[in-house]
Order: sequence, then structure tokens, then C-alpha cells
Amino acid sequence: MADYIVIPTNHQYAQITRLPERYPLTTYYYRELLGCPDGKDIIECYRTAQPGQYEGNLGFELAAVFETYPQFGPIVINDQAAEEAFTFYDHPKVLIFKKTADFNADKLSAMLNTVDLTNVVHLTPKGADGYKSLMLSEEQYAAQRAGGTWSQLFNYDWLQNKYPIIGLLLWYAFIFLLGLFCLSHRAAGFAGFRQYAYPLGRIAGLSLLAWISWMGSSLGVPYTRVSIGVAMLVIAVAGVGLWWMRKEQFKDEWDSNRKFFTLVEIIFAVFFLIDLLIRFGNSDLWHPSKGGERPMDFSYFNAILKGTSFPPYDPWFAGGYINYYYYGFVLAGTPVKLLGIVPSIAYNFILPTWFALVAVGAFAIGWNLLDDGRQTEDHDQPSAVNGRLAAGLSAAVLSVLLGNLGTIQMIFQALQRMAAPGGIITDATFVQRWIWAFQDS
Repeated sequence: MADYIVIPTNHQYAQITRLPERYPLTTYYYRELLGCPDGKDIIECYRTAQPGQYEGNLGFELAAVFETYPQFGPIVINDQAAEEAFTFYDHPKVLIFKKTADFNADKLSAMLNTVDLTNVVHLTPKGADGYKSLMLSEEQYAAQRAGGTWSQLFNYDWLQNKYPIIGLLLWYAFIFLLGLFCLSHRAAGFAGFRQYAYPLGRIAGLSLLAWISWMGSSLGVPYTRVSIGVAMLVIAVAGVGLWWMRKEQFKDEWDSNRKFFTLVEIIFAVFFLIDLLIRFGNSDLWHPSKGGERPMDFSYFNAILKGTSFPPYDPWFAGGYINYYYYGFVLAGTPVKLLGIVPSIAYNFILPTWFALVAVGAFAIGWNLLDDGRQTEDHDQPSAVNGRLAAGLSAAVLSVLLGNLGTIQMIFQALQRMAAPGGIITDATFVQRWIWAFQDS
């Protein structure tokens, strides 16, 4: 019998307990192990659980909790309710239960035997269709196939595909214009930023274009180049209309802040080029090592582009639909489908765009956190350091370049292997040990 029970992530209790009709015994186990009160959500109990907060009923007590949450000064954000990339892969909450002197195997067995298993929903592969089908209907399947062939959607003879540099310029110009159209919409979501919301325009524009196209398709409007073009036209007309209504205000903002707007464009272009060069160094989408998960990503990406409705067809399950989160591919695929750029070419434009969007978004937040541009402690003379610029650039660099010290370790180890006999590293160096110690802290 174990003396300790370790729960390293929320991968079990946050999934299984959502389906008590299929897993009543396991659901009961997780509730009683922690001692989550009846009527209270089990997942919420585990999200907030600390030693001594609850009293378990299975002869184990919560002895230790290991967690690291985002923190800003005294403000700590419990992000256990966030999506899996944070709660499972990045900084999972670890719970360790220790057996107590009250543990009794007979009592434990009796408690578990009280769970009624007669009404458990048992699903076999043959019977799954009767419970919930994961297949497209004949009408949906026909509609998905009616969206046009690949040569009709993405023709290699088009200029943007025949000459990828033209495709790159077209992509960059489109993202720029989309952000420009959404500059007039900033009052809806970024009123407090005033003119300094400009860096967020591209993010807002891409989100708005994808959401309108996705929502329209979910309501029955086919997801085609025409419908996406109409959504783009609506955004453009609304943006120009709002600009016309307040053109004097925008003119004053341009006259007084043109250096800021120019700076944002330079920052976006620099970060875009940084990641574009990285993609040139490794543009492979298929190699099992160099490509990583890109083959799976690329298949889902193509399903979004080829499909005409949502949920899209599943490229890994013939006749079925994607039973997985896919909206990120809609964000990336909507402008690609509109511009008609071949997906294998566009893929290497998208990643640098996301890289630059995160950078300018972080820059905007860092810039707006400070009220004054330049000041000294005695306030008598202006400082040579622009505090807002320093804060913005620091936020951008920390977000996309220095956010993971593992990258530094990977580069250092690669340099070591280049100099080591046979490319084999036999012992950890002082620098490596320092990096590992810093990461563990």
C-alpha cells in the first residue's frame, strides 16, 4: 500500500470529474481524497487546495502543494482555470497526499463500494455512434467538399505564389492595412490607451476578421473567399467611417505622435524579420525532428482552409469533424484563404507575424504602464532615458526572446557539441549548472 499519492497535474481530476455519468467511482475518489464538500465543484476545490484547508476521508491528507503563478507585485493570479498550455505544460500545480494514522483499508474499500455503478454509461467503439456521433452528416460532408479544389483555392501560377517575395509583401501590407482600419475602433476596447493603442490594431484586426468569418460560417454562411472578403469590407468601411467622423482628432494625434507610430512600425518590422530569418533557417514542415508538431498543425491548418463550414472536417478521421480546439487555425487561416497564398508558403509568414504581434502587444502594455516619458528623481532636468520606451522594449524582449532560459541552454549546449570530441558532452559546465539552478529557483 502506498504511503504517498502524488498528483502532478490537473490532467485527471479536471477531465474525468466532468463526466460523472461515465466515471462515478473515480469522481467519488477525487472528491473524498481531498475532502471536497458535497455540492462544491471538485475542480475548484483542487484549484485552490492548500494543506489543512480540507480534511480528506480516505486516510490521506494533503501534505504539500507546489505551485508557481503569474505575479505582479503583491498581486498573484491563480491561473489554474486557464487552458492546458498553462496548467499542464508550463507550470502545473502539484499536490502530494500523505497517509495518516487513520488510514484503514477495510473502511476505504467499504466507502468505494458504496458508489452505484449500475447506471454507468458504457461505450464501445461500435456503440459510440448511438451516444454521440463524431461524423459529419451527408449534407455537411457534401458542403465541405464543394469548397473548391486546391488548384482553385491556391494556384501556384498566381504572382503571390509564383514569386514568394510578392506573397510576403502582400501579406505584410494586408496585415498593416487591417491594423490601420481597426485603429478607429480602439475606443471600443482600448479607450484608456488613447493613441497608444496603435500597436494593438493588428491584433484587433485579425481577431475581428476571423471572428466575423467564423461566426458567419457557424450560422450557415459558407466560409469562402467571398464571405471573408465581405467581412474585410465591413471592417474597412466601418474603420474609414469612424475615421471620417473624427478625422480632425486623428490628424492631431498623427501630428503630435508620428514618432511613436513610426517607432511601432519599426519594432513590428524588426521582430517580424527576426523570426522570418529563423524560419528561413528551418522552414521544414514535414521532418519528424525538425518539423516537430508542424505536420499535425499543418494538416489542421489545411482542413480550415479547404473547409466551408465549422466545425471543419477532420484530416485524421475520414468523414468526421475536428473534435478539438481549432480556432487558432481560423485566426491564421482566414487571411491566408482570402489572399490565396499557398499554405506551405503562408505558414512561414504566419509564425513571424505572431512573433511580431506578441512583441508589439507587450510593447504597448509596457509603454502604457508608465505615465511620463522622461523624468529624474529631482524633477529638475529631463533624463536621457525614455522610461516608456525602455519599459515597452523590455516587455517585448522579455516576452518573445528571453521568456525561456531553456533556449539559452540549448544554444550553449549546441556550441559545446561543436567543440566536443565526437559531439558528446561528458560533464555539465559551470554555466550549465548555473542555468539549471536559475531555472529551478
